[in-house]
Amino acid sequence: MRLFKLILAVPLLFSVVACGGSSGSDGFSGTIGQNGQKLVVMDPADNAVFAPGETISFSLRTENFTLAVPNDRRDQSKHHIDTHEVDVDALAEAAEAAGLVEGEEEQHAEHDTSMEEESVHDTSDGHSHDDSSTHPHATEGHYHVYLNAAADSDEHTTQWVTSLDYTLPEDLPAGSHSLRFELRDNDHVKVGAETIYFFSVSAEQ
Repeated sequence: MRLFKLILAVPLLFSVVACGGSSGSDGFSGTIGQNGQKLVVMDPADNAVFAPGETISFSLRTENFTLAVPNDRRDQSKHHIDTHEVDVDALAEAAEAAGLVEGEEEQHAEHDTSMEEESVHDTSDGHSHDDSSTHPHATEGHYHVYLNAAADSDEHTTQWVTSLDYTLPEDLPAGSHSLRFELRDNDHVKVGAETIYFFSVSAEQ
């Protein structure tokens, strides 16, 4: 009788082990945030081989973190008015009449300063790269993608989608490389969670 029970138990044991499977994060390379924030590269697999200039199609998922458009990108539409669709002068006159803006003479007094501030803003990428700032409890934001050991102030990609097409530089040399996916809050401040994706570039034919 015991032998019969043992024979029945063995297939059940194997089915339990098989159901456990891989969570998709067994090979996770990176840092998990203080509140469990995490970004996982689901596809392609680590150590895949690509050609210089090839586009990698990433499938990503987050844990304890919601992807959203950064705050500075949400306001961009307010600064771009299509003059073919809107009577800008009429809008300005109506705003002045309603007391929402200062008159033309008063505006000239502050015009030079405001233009100077705008030009400074335009020469930057619109957000901070202060390594000393962190927001460990953030649960919403986006991610920055850095090639190899790039610093925070170096060129990078800013995205907030789970399907990302990343094009490798044409002059990327053959050998081992990495992409760092770094979670940021809505104001581009570090969350403290990042994922490192390792890959190789083949020698040009």
